[in-house]
Amino acid sequence: MRNIYNVYCDESRVDSPGEYMLIGGVMCPMDNKKEIVGKIHALRAKYKVQGEFGWKTVCPSKLVFFQDLIDYFFDENTLCFRCVILEKETTVFSSADARFQKTYYQVFNNWLDRREFYRIFIDHRVDDKTRVATLRRCLINTRIFGESVKFVEEVESSDNDLIQLADLLIGAVGYQWNELDTIDGASQAKISVCNSIARHISTDTLAMFSTGPGEDKFNIFHFGSYMCR
Repeated sequence: MRNIYNVYCDESRVDSPGEYMLIGGVMCPMDNKKEIVGKIHALRAKYKVQGEFGWKTVCPSKLVFFQDLIDYFFDENTLCFRCVILEKETTVFSSADARFQKTYYQVFNNWLDRREFYRIFIDHRVDDKTRVATLRRCLINTRIFGESVKFVEEVESSDNDLIQLADLLIGAVGYQWNELDTIDGASQAKISVCNSIARHISTDTLAMFSTGPGEDKFNIFHFGSYMCR
């Protein structure tokens, strides 16, 4: 019997200022999804957190909630995270769409096991109606992934706690890779969340931190700087 996994994906700084853009996601077994979301809802209730809780919402009044959420992610053995970091200015693609698609491909390459099944959920964007169709062609019934990817669908992040969790983790990594924690007026709450993640993965900072391809829990792949036509 093949296992079935859900993968919840988001992106950071694809179109906004910053040297580095990031695309990534969190993964969990489909059978564990309900329990995981229930525990996140319990944290929401404990700290009276309503609405979307992605990286942009990190603030002093919600800091303890975010720190407990980070602790829960690392304590929950069935949850894992991977993101790809790309240097926007020094890596050349034939188009912005090619950059997006090839970076997304790298998220799944060396992460998905073609012996298992995957259901991929991507944060909905109203400005691009073609990207999911292209991803489907790249992932479903291909030489690399075989029959492992069952579907790729867009969902609203406001309705999906696991995409919001992915947004939080990607946002924290991007915050320090882009050195936003070093500017005047940097958010101390966001720095605190970054530091919480860094402690869990035994590093002083997330800035310039990456892992090998075999890292299971918190995997960061720096795509590097080269031609990708």
